[in-house]
Amino acid sequence: MTEKYSRSEEDYLEAIYLMGLENKVARVKDVAKAVGVTMPSVVSAVRSLSEKGLVEQEQYGHIELTSIGEKVAKDVHERHQM
Repeated sequence: MTEKYSRSEEDYLEAIYLMGLENKVARVKDVAKAVGVTMPSVVSAVRSLSEKGLVEQEQYGHIELTSIGEKVAKDVHERHQM
């Protein structure tokens, strides 16, 4: 990955990724709880991540990682496991 992401962006991606592994859908309120931020913060972050092509979200819908977003999230998660 040549592009760098902020620590908070990585935290959001990892939270969405882990929710997907647990066969749960990622919703704004669940991501907010997992990351420890407010729901408006998640909405703003998801908008930014969507503009970067890392996540997709239908209005008021579930948040899903794109294939690029999933790769970044896996890399972040593996790095955090070390």
